[in-house]
Amino acid sequence: MKTIGFNKALIKDLVGDLSLFSSSIRKISIYIDEDIDVLCVDVFIKLLYRNNKLLLLKFKNVTEYSFSYYDSHYFYNIENFKFINEGGYNYLSFDPADNLEQISNEDQDFIKSVDVEGIICDL
Repeated sequence: MKTIGFNKALIKDLVGDLSLFSSSIRKISIYIDEDIDVLCVDVFIKLLYRNNKLLLLKFKNVTEYSFSYYDSHYFYNIENFKFINEGGYNYLSFDPADNLEQISNEDQDFIKSVDVEGIICDL
């Protein structure tokens, strides 16, 4: 495992072979970190351009999240996303309503947190 960045720096570095475009979510874990007593969401993403590698996005101190799933859709190809830092929060939507760099009430499948860490892992 190799940490690739945190918060704003991580958001800027997810380009090229680390891009989320055309990647796919493999697993979502939601839990309380007992050591620091905060809600966490881990998202495991199979990157398109990194064979045998996963990107783990570890959201800590989550303030809000929302995911939905319908069996008539594939789980879960990332065709579009919005990953921004706004007002001191990291925000990732896998189904954004627009391409503006701001949080929208119309965004779907999102996570909002104080901290996020990116880690590259072997499959």
